[in-house]
Amino acid sequence: MYRYSLEALTLETGFTFKPGKLTVVVGPNNSGKSRLLRDVKQLCTSQTPDTVVVREAKYTRPPNPAQLHEAYNIEPHFDPSTGQVTLRTLDADMSGLAQWALHAGSPAGWKAAYEQFVQGTLDGWDQHGHTAFAQYFGNYFVTRLTTESRLLLTREGPSGDPNAGAHNLLRAFYDAGKDAEEKLSVMVERAFKETRIKLDYSNLSTLCLRVGKNFAGVSDDPRDARPLLGAFDKLEEQGDGMRSFVTTALSLLVGSKPVLLLDEPEAFLHPPQAFQLGAIIAEQTNNQRQLIVATHSVDLLRGILSRTTDVDLIRLSRGVGGMRVNRLGSEEVKEITNHPLLSSTRVLDGLFYKGVVVVEADSDSAFYQRVARMKRPGDEIHYTHAHNKQTLYKVVGPYKRMGVEVAAVPDFDILKEQSELRSLLGAATDDDTSEVLDAQKCIKNEIESHPVTEQLKQLRAQLDKLANKPSVNTEETEAKALNDLKRNVKAAVKDSSLWTRFKQEGREALSEEGTRYFDLVNEFCKMRGVFMVPVGELESWMVPYGLERMSKNHWIVRALELLGDIDLPDDSDLAEFVTEVHDYLLES
Repeated sequence: MYRYSLEALTLETGFTFKPGKLTVVVGPNNSGKSRLLRDVKQLCTSQTPDTVVVREAKYTRPPNPAQLHEAYNIEPHFDPSTGQVTLRTLDADMSGLAQWALHAGSPAGWKAAYEQFVQGTLDGWDQHGHTAFAQYFGNYFVTRLTTESRLLLTREGPSGDPNAGAHNLLRAFYDAGKDAEEKLSVMVERAFKETRIKLDYSNLSTLCLRVGKNFAGVSDDPRDARPLLGAFDKLEEQGDGMRSFVTTALSLLVGSKPVLLLDEPEAFLHPPQAFQLGAIIAEQTNNQRQLIVATHSVDLLRGILSRTTDVDLIRLSRGVGGMRVNRLGSEEVKEITNHPLLSSTRVLDGLFYKGVVVVEADSDSAFYQRVARMKRPGDEIHYTHAHNKQTLYKVVGPYKRMGVEVAAVPDFDILKEQSELRSLLGAATDDDTSEVLDAQKCIKNEIESHPVTEQLKQLRAQLDKLANKPSVNTEETEAKALNDLKRNVKAAVKDSSLWTRFKQEGREALSEEGTRYFDLVNEFCKMRGVFMVPVGELESWMVPYGLERMSKNHWIVRALELLGDIDLPDDSDLAEFVTEVHDYLLES
């Protein structure tokens, strides 16, 4: 039996992929997601498509006219008064009938003439036959829902001739029967609590959808149902979110077209509702239909992935050289979704931004993002963290594979362990890093070459100071004093480390020779998206503004408040650092 399917889509970049049963197209604003769906529809339903993003669409060729007609119940209609054969079906936009007519001659010979025409189209497939096939039959196979159309398709409309096929979405819903109506109601109740949907056909000549909490007392007899249904609100009187949701759900339930294109189905929905719709989309996928969803919502994407990882992700973006396309297959999607670190750091959010900055910890993310909003508010850059510097590479790597422009911001002490720097650079670039790692070793040797006696002397002085601290007074408990002592001893040990001063001061603490090595490493890293904090660590940025070091939880609150109070100059070291990171991401 013939089955229509998209075999390959080739984009303007030359990138070609075969859509599976569920393909999700993501990317930042104005990257071409909606246009991709429009182009697919054009290529599949028009003999003269006007496309921008998709260069070519290949779809399966029917072996003969008989299999084509049998598989999709295509019934040509002959009008003896005109001698024309007409094909009619609900159009790809689900807003009316798509019609095509062929002059076929006499009543006795019209079938042969029609089949000869169709066979000729199939025989010339590789020349122009496939485009003619798209013009005549494409609307039997493709549905496309846009943001605008979803608000209109479920408005009250005519029921039409009961002996004719569906000419609008509500008529297709009516033809689908009570089972589809119950499924729709369950879907709506999942997203909009205590809300159900009922198809109102009691007016006979029109169809509309009603919204209410309970339709249990409504009779199936339209004569009895009419006065009762009139007391319920029409769907078209509800908000845009519910109307859009219902139309999307309906498109998943009714009709047998094998290709469904959904453009930003999350429009007008709050995040929890977008998540539920994503889950419903995933649940409604099957092997008889190819579903391509263009979305700008991480909540919708998470909803889809909560039900299935059998998804192809196509990410579109635009850079200096034009459009960029990256694909993640279902196995890669599964790896990201199931990875504890990647799922906890909201990696998926970055798919919808022009670039991503990965920092060590949550406080770093909050701080740098605050500065970015002050200085570069329109850059569409996502900030996330890897929990610590040791796992930065585990977040950078997946972004690189997904084609997302990504920058990492580690503290100065990334230079302490060569394995950590090697792992991070390995995720960021394929370039040879041997010279850089040699320079890192020289920096490490300089820092750790200080005499141990100096370190011992410093630690003893700190511990003597703590030992001579006055005993517990009446205002503090012994338990609190013990905790304070433990914390202070831990801090003293940390401060006595040979790396402490360098972590706090960064490049400025190095010798002239060490500075040259650092600059070599730093320039190499920056060109590949790794921006070491030149002043040492996060807290060092705010020392010039009078904010001293303290516990990170207290420091970040004070720092964010202070950023709101000061007028941070554009030429300050902090502002220039964040600007440099953003410029790298946006100019790549």
